[in-house]
Amino acid sequence: MSFFAAFIVFLLSFTVRYCFDVTHNMFSFGNISEKLRVSKMDCRDEVIFDMFVGIGYFTLSFLVHAKAKQVHACDWNPKALEYLKENLKLNKVEERCKIYLSDCCQVNLVDIADRVYLGLIPSCQFAWKSACKALRKEKGGILHVHENVNTFSDKSKYGLEKKEIWKKRGEEIVSQLLSIFYQIYNIEWLVEIKHVTKVKSYAPHI
Repeated sequence: MSFFAAFIVFLLSFTVRYCFDVTHNMFSFGNISEKLRVSKMDCRDEVIFDMFVGIGYFTLSFLVHAKAKQVHACDWNPKALEYLKENLKLNKVEERCKIYLSDCCQVNLVDIADRVYLGLIPSCQFAWKSACKALRKEKGGILHVHENVNTFSDKSKYGLEKKEIWKKRGEEIVSQLLSIFYQIYNIEWLVEIKHVTKVKSYAPHI
């Protein structure tokens, strides 16, 4: 690993350390507010499935500060996982992370997770069914769904403010997830919005 590829990112009063190769991996500083939000969670008894782990953008926050019991981390980019392994060691949390070099929809983790993180844009919808299957069948859990939302065209169509548009899309996602759960288990699940927030800007009005 070359020296230029090593970076330390300081998150306010605490530190998560990352290293990566800028010729093979991305790093988004726009995600910092979401990393901080994740870091403040209490996940001490939770098993988490990070479906698009990359170099560990959110997995490290779950492990280092939210104290997750275990993270199942998946990505199909071998270079990203190479640096994920280094980052886990840098932060001394490698024993609580299991890594999968695979398409996250092919890993087939079922009835295992208390929380599934779907940190992919512009949309992670193709992975929703796999995410639903991964949640614990008897008690459910939390899905962190990332998605681009266009507030320009929707505002002209519905006359809504940004937060109302985000919530409206969240309600549409709830409806779609209800159908997926019914398709999987043939029983009704309770699905509700726990939190809606802006992670970052992707483009004007998106």
